[in-house]
Amino acid sequence: MRAFGRILHRLRGDVLPDLAAHRIRPQHDGEHPVRDHQQPLHAPAFTVGDAEFLEIRFAARNLLDEPIGTANAQTAQMIVQQCEAELARLGYAESIVERVRNLLICGDAGYPSVDDVARELHVSARTLKRKLAEFGATYSTLLDEIRLRDALRLLEGTRLPVDEIAARVGYTDRANFTRAFKRWTGVAPSERR
Repeated sequence: MRAFGRILHRLRGDVLPDLAAHRIRPQHDGEHPVRDHQQPLHAPAFTVGDAEFLEIRFAARNLLDEPIGTANAQTAQMIVQQCEAELARLGYAESIVERVRNLLICGDAGYPSVDDVARELHVSARTLKRKLAEFGATYSTLLDEIRLRDALRLLEGTRLPVDEIAARVGYTDRANFTRAFKRWTGVAPSERR
């Protein structure tokens, strides 16, 4: 249990200084009684005896919102790049185009902007545009592709009015959606049903 104590000390000191457990429960093999500890982890005399396992419960609503004290954006980006390189070496890498497509999901606020996607990929918007250009793609063409896919899914799979579909794929005006849809497919949205 000394190693466990060192881990908790490290977490409290560097990563999450206000870390305190809601409940600590040693789990034994059945021969020894189980005691619950209702003391915070920073209590001076924290021991768990000879437990085989240890269950620790935290108040997640506050803990998960805390920034990590040792977080480093440059290190995170380096790690992501190393992981991507290893995945590529193993044959599992997605192209930047596929990664952007996977991030273009329409939420309550619409589709993510180029800045939002770049932030999610841990690159600048300029770098993202350059990397997409290397594959002959742009953010706007990928967004149009995803909007078309989503519009077709809604037109063919639902009975929603065209105005509603236009709004769901990011158009505030049905006329603009209809023009874009005709540009993409050669026909009006109402003809696609």
